[in-house]
Amino acid sequence: MVLILAPVMLLLPVLGFPVVLLAASDTQKYKYSMILLLGAFFGVMGYYFVPKIDTDLVRYFSNYVDVMRGSSWNSIMSSGTSFDNIFIVQKFIFFIASRFNDNQVLPLITMFITYTNGLYVVTNYSQKNKISIRLTFIMLLLFLVGMTFAILANNTRNIVAVSFFVVAIYRDLYLRNTRLLTLLFYGMAVSMHIATVPLIMVRVVVSLMDTIREKNLFRFVLTAVVLIFSLIVLVKTGLWSQVTEKGASYLMGGGSGTDLAQWFATADSSKAESTVKYVSMFFCVIFDLILGVSFYSSHNNNSSQLEFYLAVFVYNIVVIAMIFQPGTTWLRFYFVTMYFIPIIFYAGYKIKNKNIKGMLLVFWICFFIWSIMIQLYRLNQQTDITSFMTNVFFHPIIGIFMNGG
Repeated sequence: MVLILAPVMLLLPVLGFPVVLLAASDTQKYKYSMILLLGAFFGVMGYYFVPKIDTDLVRYFSNYVDVMRGSSWNSIMSSGTSFDNIFIVQKFIFFIASRFNDNQVLPLITMFITYTNGLYVVTNYSQKNKISIRLTFIMLLLFLVGMTFAILANNTRNIVAVSFFVVAIYRDLYLRNTRLLTLLFYGMAVSMHIATVPLIMVRVVVSLMDTIREKNLFRFVLTAVVLIFSLIVLVKTGLWSQVTEKGASYLMGGGSGTDLAQWFATADSSKAESTVKYVSMFFCVIFDLILGVSFYSSHNNNSSQLEFYLAVFVYNIVVIAMIFQPGTTWLRFYFVTMYFIPIIFYAGYKIKNKNIKGMLLVFWICFFIWSIMIQLYRLNQQTDITSFMTNVFFHPIIGIFMNGG
């Protein structure tokens, strides 16, 4: 089937995308190839996302990809400090993009990774819970509209790191799989961006909270030892000082006269950005109410599901707290929420109260409409939306080869 769908998907996505999305929704006949095809589609979208304003992506082109283009891997690694070389995954992605004469290869790579990781989590969760094709299809749609594409394509480093972290925490807390691959995903997250360190620390604190709930002394001591050991490693590698310095800078508004402070001031003075911020906070409040009701009614559920839901609940709380800080710091935590929106949807779907179900139906319809509006607003704001849509849906592969990618 994939041999038939792949050419249609990549040559004419306007026809192939709905078919592949439906095929990916049949998780009881799970084929990872469908996820890779969908990921490839979003990689193509990344390729055609050409910023029309000065954004982080433009700076990544000039500060990383263009600089690395004439250098070998060995020279890149030897030119950095020992601390810089912690971010080997980040460097490797920029290095691969620099091997091409087309900078648009960078968002192609990052969007493929970002969406493939998220699609894996949604479809694997559906498979484990034996969710119907119809519900899985809705969950995939909610994931795709909830992930604001233009923001992700511009963000580049942090969102790829978060996508690795999301896979790791899902495998860790929900699947209870702490084998090497899960630890590798945690490592890749940190090696991609330092901002994942606070996310991992929150995950450890959540485990401590859960051990208190379970009154499991042995697990509490074990988790505390892991937390202390992790802090020692962070201090020894210099990551802890970098995290605290950057964290303080972001929380204080970036520092007087800096580019970050100017961006935060611009974002805070924008009515559109403020609206997006507070609507997102409202969504997080509703998400946590859904999870709270699920906590209350899920006393027969296994402990892994409860701890996983608790983690998502806490990340939403952090987003709500960050909303009241300057600028867009909140968005770094909201990225995690974006990935777990389909799972929150399913938690609400299982609530049996008919009145709550009716209200949730209205909420999800509003969420869907709002998300589509934001997708279009962001695309129109940051790229030539007509050219973008035409290239992506009608001649994606031909356009890439014509451009020399």
